[in-house]
Amino acid sequence: MYEKEEKKLRTIKQNYDELDIPVERLDNAIQLGMTKARQTARHKWKPWLISVSMAAILILSLLTAIRVSPAVASYVSILPGMEKIIERISTDKGLIDAVNHNYIQEVGVTDEYEGLKVTVDSLIVDEQQMKVFYSVEGTPKKDEFQIIPSLQTLDGNDLEASTTFADANLEGGKAELEATFYFNEPHREKELKLLLTLHPQKHTFMFPLKLDPVAYEKQKKSYPVNKTVEVEGQKITFKNITTYPLRTVIEVEFDPDNTKKLFTFEDLRIVNEQGAVWSGIKNGITALGENDKRTFYLESNYFQEPEHLYLTFTTIRALDKDQLLIKIDPKTGELLQGPRDHVIYDVRVNKSEVIYKVNMDSELRYELTSRIQNAKGEDIYGGSTSTHYSEVQEVFVRYDRKKLVPGPVILEISDYPTVIKKNVKFKIK
Repeated sequence: MYEKEEKKLRTIKQNYDELDIPVERLDNAIQLGMTKARQTARHKWKPWLISVSMAAILILSLLTAIRVSPAVASYVSILPGMEKIIERISTDKGLIDAVNHNYIQEVGVTDEYEGLKVTVDSLIVDEQQMKVFYSVEGTPKKDEFQIIPSLQTLDGNDLEASTTFADANLEGGKAELEATFYFNEPHREKELKLLLTLHPQKHTFMFPLKLDPVAYEKQKKSYPVNKTVEVEGQKITFKNITTYPLRTVIEVEFDPDNTKKLFTFEDLRIVNEQGAVWSGIKNGITALGENDKRTFYLESNYFQEPEHLYLTFTTIRALDKDQLLIKIDPKTGELLQGPRDHVIYDVRVNKSEVIYKVNMDSELRYELTSRIQNAKGEDIYGGSTSTHYSEVQEVFVRYDRKKLVPGPVILEISDYPTVIKKNVKFKIK
């Protein structure tokens, strides 16, 4: 590379390193985008949702309301073809840093079928996950369609991975998309097959992928922590922190004797000695696990070399364990049991849904329930959507009426807007 260009890159990188993306603006844009997606889904159900590997697919709405920072835009202006990639990862400082350090592989392979042209542009991979960038253009014969991504080994076996991806919307005849695969086990394959299956046509685009083993083998930094903190009487132990090129993994255990169910941290972050912040994943899987063992994911600072690192948070969403069940009479809609703070109200039941409203004091939206059972404890959950207006969120939880038995339907609370607070900060490096 010419000396002049190298100097420009160094200057731009310095500007980027000093960049502080306003988290509040990002969170608001994400919530608005997700809410818009849910409102659309409320009027237009797609009965052919498909599962991939061992985990449920999460249909994510890509953010279009966030502009790329001037420093990043300047950087990609001298890297042809990277502008659109940067736009799609602009909410994740770690991913931008990975691209900044050439941690991205070009693919550039195209396939066509019945008026659709699909091109796999590039990918970023480590042993934890793979993010694939692809584009779709053309005029399909079906007005409604979906492209489901999956991975296979060369011998045709499905690769066990959770997947998030964006719904294709060919406004203007083209869509720029991405899919992220979260490997259930550390990934070691040097070659894979990417499958993009078109539904309802059931046609599969197949793309061979050759992966650079240097890009994902043994690329991690580990920080044993074993630090226990107490917040309003609730004990939390941070076991290990591991940073990979694409994300940071934080293993946490909640004391089983806690009186509250701890759902999630609202502002879990890693901070270096200069105050630079790496916060939660904005567009993807943010946490996994149930009960008292959980794993949380933050942006990666893998390519940085800080002298010190700190883990910090102030707020945890939580609810007393004796208030975690909502019991409703399916005949009358009467709320028989639930939290006593009147956050949930106006409960109604129709032939296929339990409907309730939630008092909200901010623009944040929560998926309060992810499970519904009959009086025998059998699962009858069929998915949920929500809409919001002013400071009210209205939730529609679908259920299988054929599985109803005498007695109440029971909804288990999986998130809630009540919080416990304490300023916590401790060194991990």
